[in-house]
Amino acid sequence: MKNVTGRGLRVLLPVGALLAVMAIVGVRSKVVAQGQGGGPGLPDLVPMGLGNAAVTNRLGGPTFEFNTLTANIGGQEFNRPRDPGTGQLLLRQIYEYVLYNRQFVNGHGWTWVEIDRRRKNTICTIDDHRVGTHAGEPDFSCIVEHDNPTHFCGNNEGVSRGWADDYFRGLNGQWVFIGDNTGRFMLEAILDPDGDLQRTDIPDSGKDGDPTNNFAQVFFTWDGSTLGPQQVILSFDAGSICPTTSNK
Repeated sequence: MKNVTGRGLRVLLPVGALLAVMAIVGVRSKVVAQGQGGGPGLPDLVPMGLGNAAVTNRLGGPTFEFNTLTANIGGQEFNRPRDPGTGQLLLRQIYEYVLYNRQFVNGHGWTWVEIDRRRKNTICTIDDHRVGTHAGEPDFSCIVEHDNPTHFCGNNEGVSRGWADDYFRGLNGQWVFIGDNTGRFMLEAILDPDGDLQRTDIPDSGKDGDPTNNFAQVFFTWDGSTLGPQQVILSFDAGSICPTTSNK
């Protein structure tokens, strides 16, 4: 069973059903992301990375700290939108991070129990690097439209096609609290938790064309002293973006 909490909804899912759901949402909607009738598609932001992890006590107790990449695999560059009414930038909180611990619960057996939930405030959205230029990344070079960054903090914020923004370990909010819990853990990262990029009153360049791939998960173990290997599961097929190029 899996104890899933998201946007006010809490349900219990058998592990088999969870894997089926993950397989379904892992198929990205190419019609939505790439556009119809040959026209320009919408941006498609996806979380990936979730690496360079460590457990530290620098914040007063055991915390799991990590990197998060936000890549654009869609049909056009993403320009961070503004609220038409106030002029303020939208996507004020870019991620929600939820940490689950595998526990035995009477009446449910072994269950994923939520132990921490917090939001990551958006610093800015930028072209940090082209996906595939860092070790271990898939190669998205076939959709890259320029070699140099065009989106910067405080100036034309956004993410170009085939590029990623990098919220690295050590930044404020790039962590979840483990506390005294040990055993198996699952961290879920949810992009655009308030659904700002699904609004109908913003330009297409500020929309996220496929919200079904807005999450990623990392599974790991922690015994109180040693962090085990991490397994990252994405909600899109990274290998399908540029299938004729090899991963680095």
